[in-house]
Order: sequence, then structure tokens, then C-alpha cells
Amino acid sequence: MNMMSNKEVGFGDLLKNGQTLKQFRDGIIERTQATGHYNGLEKLAFRDSDPIGYEKLFSKLRGGLVHARETAKKIAASPIVEQEGELCFTLYNAVGDCVLTSTGIIIHVGTMGAAIKYMIENNWEANPGINPGDMFTNNDCAIGNVHPCDIATIVPIFWQGRLIGWVGTRVWHIMTQMPDVKATWCALKVCQPQRLAPSKSKRHLPSALMVN
Repeated sequence: MNMMSNKEVGFGDLLKNGQTLKQFRDGIIERTQATGHYNGLEKLAFRDSDPIGYEKLFSKLRGGLVHARETAKKIAASPIVEQEGELCFTLYNAVGDCVLTSTGIIIHVGTMGAAIKYMIENNWEANPGINPGDMFTNNDCAIGNVHPCDIATIVPIFWQGRLIGWVGTRVWHIMTQMPDVKATWCALKVCQPQRLAPSKSKRHLPSALMVN
């Protein structure tokens, strides 16, 4: 008798706990609804046992996100990013819920989280797959985005072969592959920018998009 592997039946086991990302996320939602506390966590054991260590870790993570945003502002080609600061960097847990975010446009904390949850709900861990070195790009307004000029880049974070979180950045690209590019606000309203539904970069080649 031929037995199909978990990979063949669509189970990526990225969490190394016997659950799909969707099953794990559904469990968190159930525990949150049942207890009124996120994932049923009524206390934060690490914070309570080592408050100084907790704050030091928080500050390092927060500082890294803010530093990434400030660096991006200085090298950005988009004037709305460089001059107005229309971007943010955010750290998520494995199911796409925000852990920390930088300064910036806070609404995009939710838009990038929505894109991660779309991938989870549609079993992207099995097809096209989620691997170390992958990057995902989205500006689809039907999948959490505000308008097509906001383009998200989302990267999974792995530790010892296990998915532990995501990091994402949302940047306003003022001219997003518009068929009739004119440097006016009217063009943004009249022309239809190309919509990029969540698409996966080729593994370990983050500069090359593979549109699904």
C-alpha cells in the first residue's frame, strides 16, 4: 500500500507541533474567545518573573524596527517615503498577530497581518510553500490593503527549522506600474495600477518574483 506523506496531502508542519498554521490559529481564536485573554494567557510569566529582562528585550526589538524604518526612509526612491515617512515595519507571531511595530503609519499593522492570515487560511504552507529565505509581496485591496500604491513585503522568520514569526514592511510607492504614469494625484485616481495579489518570491532569491 502506498502511503502519502504529510507534504503530499498538504501539511507543511512549519510549527513542528503536529498542527497546520490554520489549526494553530483557530485554536488561538477559540482560547481568546473563551477566556477574554489573547490565546488564553491571563499572565505573562516572563514579564512577571523578570520585568527588567522583559523590558530590555522589548526595547531591543522595538529599537530594531524603528531603526529599520529610519534607514529605509534615507534610502527610499519614493518621495512620499523619504519626505513624509509613509511606511512602517512590524513584527508578527506565527499566526500573523502583531507583537511589535515601529513608528509610522499604524494602519498597516493590520493590513500586513491580514495578508499573512490570508496565506494561512488558504494553506500556503503546502502550496506554494513557506520556506526560509522566502519573501511575499502584496498590494491587493481585497486582501487587507488600503490602496494599490501601498506595497507590503513580508518575510517568514524561522528558528531551528520552525516558523516562529513574520516581519513585514509596508511602503507607499507613489507610481505603482501605472499604464499612464503622470506625476499627479489625479493619475492615482483615474489610472488603474496593477494589482499584486500575494505573490511568493523564489526560494532564496528575494529579488525575483514568482507570481502565482
